[in-house]
Amino acid sequence: MDRSYLSDQQVVEASRGFVCARLITFEDSEEAKLMKRLFGGRRLVNTMFTIMDPSGKNALVRAGRSTRMAFDDAAAMAVEMRAVLTRFPGRKNVAAADLGLPVLEDVRIALNVTECDAQQLVILRGNVQQVEELRKQLTELSWSPKLVGRFLYSVADDKTDWQALKGAAKAAKAGVLIVRSEPYGLTGEVVADAKAAVTVKELEKMLVAAVASHKPKAVDTRRLRRRGIRNGVQWQTELSAPKGR
Repeated sequence: MDRSYLSDQQVVEASRGFVCARLITFEDSEEAKLMKRLFGGRRLVNTMFTIMDPSGKNALVRAGRSTRMAFDDAAAMAVEMRAVLTRFPGRKNVAAADLGLPVLEDVRIALNVTECDAQQLVILRGNVQQVEELRKQLTELSWSPKLVGRFLYSVADDKTDWQALKGAAKAAKAGVLIVRSEPYGLTGEVVADAKAAVTVKELEKMLVAAVASHKPKAVDTRRLRRRGIRNGVQWQTELSAPKGR
């Protein structure tokens, strides 16, 4: 969304003082209510941008379909972000444990978001104790300078469709899987995995290697959409999406 804004170095630097939240639009009824309110009661749309105060309830800039509807350019956006940080400076030196691991709702949605964001997905699976220990290890790593913002995360459950992930059957039954999504975000492939007994150093090495080898290509979204329509590719949303969105 508006790459010329969000990839601007001034905006990137200012964003480090914010919690950046990516809502999933038509997949969560509570998030949908919030988005509809912020959008002035109008019908839901597939993208929306605003900056909110620390309560997460009040918008500080007018909500619109994109950053371009709120700011003339990236420089203006960075100026406003710095002004917001002056009003709401927040705490310094927040521990990773306080931030927590940024986990998406489920593997199905996470796989789709991964493809949309040209990211890689880390999936945790195992019993409650195993997942909790892995979550603690990944929380520290996910906010480290080497790995912050590099991955999306999800926890497997009994609804996870392992057939949609190539290599999952051969991967560790309890542990961590690194998955790269395939076009349309309906399927993916396991590119690395580790057992639940993995050490923090081993886990870090695996994640850093995955970052180094990940070379996402630019996507012609119009061409991809046309091909998807021809091939009958469909995504079933939780909430009904307006036609043409």
